[in-house]
Amino acid sequence: MVTSSSDCFARVWKVDEVEASDEAGLMHKAKNFGKTMLMMSKFNKERADLIATGGHSPYVTVWNAEDPTKQVVRFDHTERESAQFVCKEIEWKNTKELAISGNSKNIYLWSVDCP
Repeated sequence: MVTSSSDCFARVWKVDEVEASDEAGLMHKAKNFGKTMLMMSKFNKERADLIATGGHSPYVTVWNAEDPTKQVVRFDHTERESAQFVCKEIEWKNTKELAISGNSKNIYLWSVDCP
């Protein structure tokens, strides 16, 4: 499971592998997004090592779930939307393509191979 929060961290949780009473052991990895309040993170269903995360910033980042320091690609919405872009939804189409929508309700299709 992956979560996003207003403290600017995306967290990967291993809920199947730990007793429910052991909360400290649940968190597996965390990625700090600096000053960006996060709104959405989604695992790639076909490649569980890829996560896409977006929030109150023009960028949506695809990163490695096992090594949060590895950024795969960053999609920049600066030229397509106002500087006030807020990621509202992320949906993986397959292992390399995803759809992203923001506060304008436009849908952007991106490829990990072609940012």
